[in-house]
Amino acid sequence: MRFHAVILLRNDRLVVEEYFAPWQRDSRQNMYSCAKSVLSTLYGIAQAEGKLPPPDSSALALLPAGGGGEARDPRAGRITLEQLLTMTSGVAFLRAVDMAVAKDQVAFALARPLAAEPGSRFLYTSAGAHLLSAVLQERVGQSARDYAGQKLFAPLGIRDWSWETDGKGVTIGGAHLSLTAMDLARIGYLYLKKGDWFGTRVLPASWVEAATRTHSRPSGMNRAEDSGYGYLWWVDEAWSGFSAHGAGGQYVFVVPHLDLVAVFTADLPAKDFPVPWDLFRRHVLPAAGVPAR
Repeated sequence: MRFHAVILLRNDRLVVEEYFAPWQRDSRQNMYSCAKSVLSTLYGIAQAEGKLPPPDSSALALLPAGGGGEARDPRAGRITLEQLLTMTSGVAFLRAVDMAVAKDQVAFALARPLAAEPGSRFLYTSAGAHLLSAVLQERVGQSARDYAGQKLFAPLGIRDWSWETDGKGVTIGGAHLSLTAMDLARIGYLYLKKGDWFGTRVLPASWVEAATRTHSRPSGMNRAEDSGYGYLWWVDEAWSGFSAHGAGGQYVFVVPHLDLVAVFTADLPAKDFPVPWDLFRRHVLPAAGVPAR
């Protein structure tokens, strides 16, 4: 097992901060799909600034004309922003690594038929997050990377980070955001505090509530750790919490009623990706007073 860091925050105190050599507090790494939950946060900020249309708006209609938003499947015109946020768009399953072969990843994502009718069922894909990133860039007038630096990372004191873009300058919406474990904990703590960062309103509380409640269910994915999905956040109703997950064992768990944030970072083989979640369920939650299950 190759763990990098474990961080626990409880009742506004740093309870555990442990790093495993050669990893240290200032070591940053690719957080993989945790980037999706950060992208969700940017959507909440942009919504508060009045830069986004209603969630039921057509996503493709918001992409720039001639910017790669021409879909092969005519049903794609019915995809809404909310469907992309809840993984119910029907866009085919693609990982960030699958799309990395293309310079224009928006065009690449739309160049294949949909795998399901928009709105019909949960279908996890990094392609949908990349489309959301392209929409955000068009609406706020700067890349998600630059917008995050100004509106999210700077207020939270996150100074050492990077976020890759595709060949067209669109921030990779579903992965390739590098942070330290402590900075990932800062994102979790912002959500624990309902968008307030020590007296500064960074994110609307209404977005925190909406993003972390169940909008769709990942049935058929054999994901024992999650019962629902919000706006690019996983939801576990059994312990009234939510989390962001990334390949390799990157996790940030938030349990508001326990005033708890837990972060695990690692470099685990695919078969062991759920190990941090299992440790959280079997050890952290019981220590906080939740019966093991």
